[in-house]
Amino acid sequence: MTWSYQQGPDFGVCYAVDSSTERDAFGIYLGYAPKFDPRQGKVIGDGNVGGRKVKWYGNPPTG
Repeated sequence: MTWSYQQGPDFGVCYAVDSSTERDAFGIYLGYAPKFDPRQGKVIGDGNVGGRKVKWYGNPPTG
């Protein structure tokens, strides 16, 4: 994995990139006003990040 970073106006997003495929594995939003609502998402797996249990969500469909 390698990391990339994109700066927004009041946030940043770090992406973990699979070095073998150059595809994003996941992204982490760092900011003050996330629009993600887990009640609207779909759990696609469980995991562990930094020793903490996490749930991974897929993006809800957009209309």
